[in-house]
Amino acid sequence: MDKSTAQRVVSQTFKAAFDRDRFRNFVNELTNGFDETKKQTMQIPDAFKPHVASCQRIGTYESPESELADVLIVHLTESYKLERTRTALRDFVAHKLKRGDGEDNAYKEAALVAFVAPDAKSWRFSFVRIEYETKRDPKTGRIKPEERLTPARRYSYLVGAEEECHTAQARFLDLLKDTTTSPTLAKIEEAFSVESVTKEFFDKYAALFQRTHAALEAIIAKDKVVRADFKSKDVCTVDFAKKLLGQIDCPNYNENLHSGDRCFLRKTGDSILACPPSSFTKAVAHQNVYVVKSKSSNWDIWSLLGFLNSSVATFLYQAGIYGQKGRTLAQFRIYGLEVIPIPTFEDSEIKEISSITRRIFTEAASAQEINKLNAIVFKGYGLDPAGSKAIEEFLS
Repeated sequence: MDKSTAQRVVSQTFKAAFDRDRFRNFVNELTNGFDETKKQTMQIPDAFKPHVASCQRIGTYESPESELADVLIVHLTESYKLERTRTALRDFVAHKLKRGDGEDNAYKEAALVAFVAPDAKSWRFSFVRIEYETKRDPKTGRIKPEERLTPARRYSYLVGAEEECHTAQARFLDLLKDTTTSPTLAKIEEAFSVESVTKEFFDKYAALFQRTHAALEAIIAKDKVVRADFKSKDVCTVDFAKKLLGQIDCPNYNENLHSGDRCFLRKTGDSILACPPSSFTKAVAHQNVYVVKSKSSNWDIWSLLGFLNSSVATFLYQAGIYGQKGRTLAQFRIYGLEVIPIPTFEDSEIKEISSITRRIFTEAASAQEINKLNAIVFKGYGLDPAGSKAIEEFLS
């Protein structure tokens, strides 16, 4: 398979809602064929029923080293379980690999799994492998095998119509391009390994830094004005090169996205934190923020900013299925905004929200102004003082 075809196959599979046929075709191309006579609906043990709605095996892959791997589609009971129950889902797959169901109860070493949310918009493509290593029991002194599973967090990609999955797309290209050799499980595992991705990125970034630093040193050596400026301001070329790369490294630049009225949403944290760019004409979002624009002609960027930073919006996000209130190293889920119900506000209320928000971000706004903004949003949702107080207590 040529590179462009492989890229198209990956993009059509990963940058879309889950589709059984697309997934089957992708795995078939990835492995250069698997045994589809092993199709079977698998039983769900009671311990996993809160997480798993159904599980289908669509076939079994046998590697050149006679290793067996099931190809599974696991439908989840709730969307948020894609993030919150990865270890439990991995353990469910391990349970199926060890036990087997029906006539085909052969031991399997691994599984290629699609974990699918109920709405199928987002899904997780995972690799689960069981390995055994021998260890001595410190109490009895006996040698016994110990089970080791692939890490739930590292051997998995979150993909789907609304996910950025550049890494997942890049990692499978080489396997797809090779249409003559079926991959070993070790090769498949390597495609899922975050460690190799991190090392590759670091090596390339380090090389770019070295070239940038060398170029800076050459400029300073030749230009006495620049050299004097660096010296007078006590600027180190190493630090300057790091800062420069941090500012300009934006490989997926989109001019339409990074221009015009827009706001930035922090990707980390358990709450919504939105702010305007420092300049609507020049500021470019980096990797740790989302860019948000208003689709409605009634809501300008300032009214949208006001709503996103209101207590109600944060409450609805944190209390929703994607909320991670109080979680250490929480990640903001942008698709959580889609499920926030927004009532119809009066035009005068939207304008007032816009006016207050503009003052908050451009002037020294008082707490009274912020309370006024929240009061307008509370009113839009039909909340009485008791309801408003309950939300503030939840957020505190």
